[in-house]
Amino acid sequence: MKISGGTDKMTHYTSFSYLKDEGYYISSDYERFNVRNNMSNQIAPWLKATTSLSYAYMITNRPGQSDSNMNNGFQFVNGMPSIFPVFERDEEGNIVQDTNIGGNKYDYGMNAGYQRPFGAGINPAGALLLDEDEIKSHQFNGNASFEARFLKYFKLTANLGLQYLGQAENELTNPYYGDSAGKGQIIKYQTNYLNFTANQILSWSQSFGKNNFDAFVAHESTNSTTAVSYGSKSKIVRPDNTEWSNGVVMDYMESYTYGYAIESYFEQLRYDWDNKYFLHGTIRADGSSRFSKGNKWGTFGSVGAAWAITNEEFMKNVKWLKNLKYKISWGVLGNQDFITSPVIAGYYPYADLYQINNLNDNYTFSFVFKGNPNLTWERSSTFNTGIEFNIADILEGEVEYFHKKTTNMLFMKQVAPSLGYASYPVNDGALVNQGVEFSLTAHLLNKKDYKFDFRVNGGYYKNEMTKMPIDETTGKEKAIELSTYYGWAKGHSLYDFYMREYAGVDPQTGYALYNQYYNVKPNGDRELITDMETYKSTNAINKLEVEQTSDWSQATKKFVGKSAIPALQGGFGFDLYAKGFTLNATFSYGIGGYGFDYNYLALMHNGTAGSYNWHKDIEKRWQNPGDITDVPRLSMDYGGGADATNYANATSTRFLTSRSYLNLSNIRLGYTFPRSITSKLKIGGLSVYVSGDNLFYLSSRKGYVPTASSGNSDTVNNDNNNDSGESGRSQYTPLSTIMGGIQVQF
Repeated sequence: MKISGGTDKMTHYTSFSYLKDEGYYISSDYERFNVRNNMSNQIAPWLKATTSLSYAYMITNRPGQSDSNMNNGFQFVNGMPSIFPVFERDEEGNIVQDTNIGGNKYDYGMNAGYQRPFGAGINPAGALLLDEDEIKSHQFNGNASFEARFLKYFKLTANLGLQYLGQAENELTNPYYGDSAGKGQIIKYQTNYLNFTANQILSWSQSFGKNNFDAFVAHESTNSTTAVSYGSKSKIVRPDNTEWSNGVVMDYMESYTYGYAIESYFEQLRYDWDNKYFLHGTIRADGSSRFSKGNKWGTFGSVGAAWAITNEEFMKNVKWLKNLKYKISWGVLGNQDFITSPVIAGYYPYADLYQINNLNDNYTFSFVFKGNPNLTWERSSTFNTGIEFNIADILEGEVEYFHKKTTNMLFMKQVAPSLGYASYPVNDGALVNQGVEFSLTAHLLNKKDYKFDFRVNGGYYKNEMTKMPIDETTGKEKAIELSTYYGWAKGHSLYDFYMREYAGVDPQTGYALYNQYYNVKPNGDRELITDMETYKSTNAINKLEVEQTSDWSQATKKFVGKSAIPALQGGFGFDLYAKGFTLNATFSYGIGGYGFDYNYLALMHNGTAGSYNWHKDIEKRWQNPGDITDVPRLSMDYGGGADATNYANATSTRFLTSRSYLNLSNIRLGYTFPRSITSKLKIGGLSVYVSGDNLFYLSSRKGYVPTASSGNSDTVNNDNNNDSGESGRSQYTPLSTIMGGIQVQF
């Protein structure tokens, strides 16, 4: 519901909305109430004040969706073999009744001394009816602005912004079955986020003939604080009460607060001559609390120019070219953010962090994070150039090329664990990102009652390490830095896969085979290479020979010539209008690139039947000598490695899967009733619509969603995992939604 009105000096707008969304996961739903108010007041001819306030109250129910919870239904469905029943049955096949809570008894895989080989004691279908996980959130956004104009060409603006998010989560695990059988557990989380921003801007705008100038100088302060507290009690009395007073055993209790502050001074100058030639420049200085004294401040800036070619006199007779504009710019930006573990260390990366522990009721300190007081801003210089065009109002769009060089990179440098820590933050290395982006719209039909537009956008991207961090033991650049499935090395992308190559299956033994590389020296001696880049850093390659081995541990890790970066990614769609009817569709796509499909790896295990689910491709496994297949034999206790270790589904190129996909992101059909009907109904407008999200998804393997990225732990704290192309095991994949609505204007 929306309410608006006002006078020539004061206007107001207020809206209320309510949403209730039922999830397809048992006991999951989302509820939100939202209110917004905007006001504008022309206090005096030279003074104007505006406010924008919004508040939202949200309730989320999501039992059994925690990453660390075996009751997680997504993980359970992936891993549970279909041979096991949902309900417990007696010797005659009848469903057993539950004497604890009544109704049919769910099968938890623990009967008469027998334990199910997968998920013993777990059955989300039953536990979700008893467990609770509710999050109540209060979100407030407030902005106020005062604008004073003086001396005709000057304006002074003061802006204040406040963002608050408070979340209280109550998680109850029932005492009858599942993760907390026999005791029950209540976990509470409280998170309060507060961000305050204030800026003051003095601007000037004036024209001298065909010369147009505008400029501003500004100051901005940002302060952000996050407070987290959590704890757990168990041995609960009532199975449906989430208050801690319902439990008798205190398991743990913890709290911490972290935050950051930024102080910024910046200015901009823009100039254009007769709306044909454009110049602009900016400069700014930023000081961050994330760095230590002496390293807090960084200075950055940019310059740019543009030429509106179609505004030239010599283009006036070129009627078919409606717009042609060339743009070019160069600038330097700073970055202070990078991912650390624990997360809080990213806010104080200059300091060593310790954790306080209890040892016999005395405090002890354990080392958590190695800081670096010499850290400072990461710097990225970016060159952009591109064109905007409109050809006869039939085809319009823009094409842009960028080249971005990042130096003083912020990242966690790996070191020898003998130092007492495995990594620490540094400014080191250099990276180049470049690419081409385009956006096109074709107006294929433009009549009064019929219109049809087709649109497409896309981007081609690549990056390359141009300088590696220094190895402190040698004083030289590191040969390689490993990051999950990737290898970082000079001349390679951050997302080039570095692993062992899968070479198929031995037709006689059924063992998985992997490539093993040797350096053949001038005297004929052969030297085994187990890590190609490390070997090349200290040895000259004379001649490479490759053969196959069933011992994965002796196969060669190397760059395999595949990257996670797609060759092209973007979207396309169309907009059709015909006599009041509208049909709009938007697709997203990716072409090329690879992802490591960890879930497929897990489903292609070679354990005993019932220990985990299998993918249907397991039917292609090797079974008899002479079989030709790419799926190894099933043999948990016997394999081709040392001591008969089995490497049937070890990490290798076998599980690299194309990330190409096509998704129907949204389709919407609507109809707007003509004025001849709405006037009789005495309303301003009436329309109806039906829309659908994610109704079609095509990828290289059914169920593989390369856009739903997650690491194999399902708790991603590494930026590279986010781009690995894995599909998470413990979360919603893109939800298919169909909805309809009626819009009435009064």
